[in-house]
Order: sequence, then structure tokens, then C-alpha cells
Amino acid sequence: MHPHLIDWLRNVEINPDQNLAQQRWKAAEGFAASLSRASVPRLLRIFLLPKRDAGEIAWMTEELLRLDPEFPASSNAELVRLMAGVVMVTTFEASSAAGYAFALSLRFSGFLERSLQPAQPAIMGEAEKYLESEAEKQRPNDFSNSTIDLMKPAKSAAERILTPDPAREQAVDAEIERLSSQVRRLAEESALLWWVLAEYSDSLKRRTADLKTVEYALVAGAEAADRTHVLPPAASASALLARALKPCKIGKKKTLTLGDVFEATDPGWRGVQLKKLNYADSVDLLPIITGLDKCEEFGDQASALQVLPKLCPGVDPGRALSTDEAAYEFYGELMFLRALADMES
Repeated sequence: MHPHLIDWLRNVEINPDQNLAQQRWKAAEGFAASLSRASVPRLLRIFLLPKRDAGEIAWMTEELLRLDPEFPASSNAELVRLMAGVVMVTTFEASSAAGYAFALSLRFSGFLERSLQPAQPAIMGEAEKYLESEAEKQRPNDFSNSTIDLMKPAKSAAERILTPDPAREQAVDAEIERLSSQVRRLAEESALLWWVLAEYSDSLKRRTADLKTVEYALVAGAEAADRTHVLPPAASASALLARALKPCKIGKKKTLTLGDVFEATDPGWRGVQLKKLNYADSVDLLPIITGLDKCEEFGDQASALQVLPKLCPGVDPGRALSTDEAAYEFYGELMFLRALADMES
């Protein structure tokens, strides 16, 4: 059980004690055990968005009652919203696609200082700590292990057939898995570094020095995402994106908005990119992808910006925005969708 759960419950329960906290935690673990791709965006909405959707509250109440018959069945909206966050925290205890999806969405939810109301702000911090820890764990920096001794045959071929060694076979399998992870990590690092150093957009078939930063921002986010093979993304992702945009030309307009970024983004690239993505269940959680989708539908960014605040409540498209921020947000939205896809597989 998370050590701060009792403190979180004090905002929504009357005199919570250790037993009640254990009961709530157990219910959250049970809920997390049956998570699906479809349920992840639903929990994020319940936890993040200030508007209480009665249907979603009823859905989660029913699921929690199945796991805990003593869970309050009515007048429980704030408790349900907190429990959505507690379910997320239970997934932060181990490496999982669900945990990555929750944490990535929470990390990138504040784009454009979006007006949100998380049921428990401390859970946002838990998500960030989880991503930082997992990014390091999935990218170990230890190259000192040697597989030579492990791979040497300890016996003759005949002896190995007659007297199999399960412990040794298990150790070999573990070492193969470790080496496979290391190769994936090195492949990712090489791909990202070559991309940055080449200063060339393979999507637009142009040198980045010939592009304006506002033209390349979203394309850079997608190209970095294509080269990210390990979730969650490395802590250096934002720095790499900033470096990739550095050779680009700076436009005359000093203060940019999301509308400027949409207007400058190549329409042909936009259409191809959107066809690759499965985002229909997460529209309100993905302001850039949703904005691109509406630009594609309406054919102009002005109409897209008009409907964006309705589709993504709390987003103000008129806020000032840097190209680095736009690139990193788009990258984060793509990583969130990647984690959801991993849940399906």
C-alpha cells in the first residue's frame, strides 16, 4: 500500500484508518488487474477533468462495488475520482504498459497550462517519479557483465543431453534477454543520435537548416518517436528534440501559438501521420493530435482552433508556445498512444 494513501483519503472519507486504506488499496489493485486499453483513457478523464461525468462515475462505482461491496454506492464522485488515481498508482509498482500510459498522459497533461483539476495533485508527482525510475531501469548503463564464461559448455554434448542443467539453462535465457534489451537500447540511442547529427528530415526529405522551426516542430516530434524503441522515453528526449530543432531557421514572428504551428505544418505529412495513429478513444487527452485531426477535416487551422477547446476542455490555443514545447508535447502524445498499443499486444 502506498504510504500516503491515508492522507489522500482524508480529503474524501470520514476518519479513514489503516484498515479502510488497505481495503481501498486492495480494490484498486483488483481494478488494475483487469485494465484494458479502453479503460485507461476513462480513468484519466475521471481523475483529471473538472467536469464530473455521471455515467463514468457510475461505471467506476459499479466496478469498485464488485471488488469491494462496502464501497459507497452514492454521493461518491470525489472518492471515485481519487480511486481512479489510486488505481494508477498501483500500476506504478512495476514495469507495465498500463503504468507507462497513465504516467505519460499525466506528464504531458499540463500542455499550454491546461486548466485541469486532478483529484489528488500528489499523484502527478508519483507519475513523474515512476517515469524517471523506469526510464533508467529500462536503459541500464552497465556493460561490465561478461557472457563468455556463461556461454562456455560446461560438459560434453553427450553429458549435456544425459544430464540437463535447468539452472544453467535459466541463467542463459536470462542473459539472452538482458543482451536483447541492451541491443534495443543501443539501437535507440544510435538512431536518435544519428538523426540529430544528420540534421535532415527523412519525412520531409529536406535538410533541417532549410526549414523553419515552426515547420519542423511537429515533424521532429514524430521522427523522434519513430526512433524511440524503449518505453518510457529517456529523460534526454526533450533535450534531443531541442537540439534537432536548433539548425532550423527562426521565423520573423517572435511569439507563436498553437495556430501558427498547425498552419506551418505540411498538410501532406499531416495526413500520412494521422492515418498511422489510433486515437479515437483518447481525443480529449491529445490536444495536438486532435488539433491536427480537425485541421485535416476542416482544411484550415482557424476552424480547428475554434472547436479544440470543446474537444479538449481546459486547453487555451491562444497561449504563447515555443516550438520546443510543441515538439515535446507531440512526442509525448505519440508515446502515450504507443503505450496503449502495447497494452493491446
